[in-house]
Amino acid sequence: MQIAENKEMLGRLIMLLMLLICAATDIKNKRIYGRVLVIFLIAGLAAAWNSTITPLSSLLGAGIGCVMVLISAVTHEKIGFGDGLVLIVTGAVLGVFENLILLTAGSFLAAIVSMFVIFLKVGDRESELPFIPFLVVPELVILLGGLR
Repeated sequence: MQIAENKEMLGRLIMLLMLLICAATDIKNKRIYGRVLVIFLIAGLAAAWNSTITPLSSLLGAGIGCVMVLISAVTHEKIGFGDGLVLIVTGAVLGVFENLILLTAGSFLAAIVSMFVIFLKVGDRESELPFIPFLVVPELVILLGGLR
């Protein structure tokens, strides 16, 4: 069991590194690079192989990202397409429940920051904020032992 848990932790560390890179490009260029996602998907799945995450959980976790991609298409990218792609990768590596925690906590943080942006009149309801940076914080908190 210890080996499986260590593999899961390695997968989480790989996802944190991916989220940090994607957050930087999301902030700087408003882009998520597919090359980065593919590299980290392969590395994350290899690290998490034979961990406590089941193939079904990986598929359902990736499905969360697929739903986000569909929402992006329907809303003409009010929710970023790249955000959905990132959630496909995190879901495949972390599993469905961990991806839901990541998405929920990230969305909550984004909502709080958005309220401050509006309240402080730095922006308005139409202001765009990069979403991936809001996923970094919960992933880091989970790695440090919280949100579980």
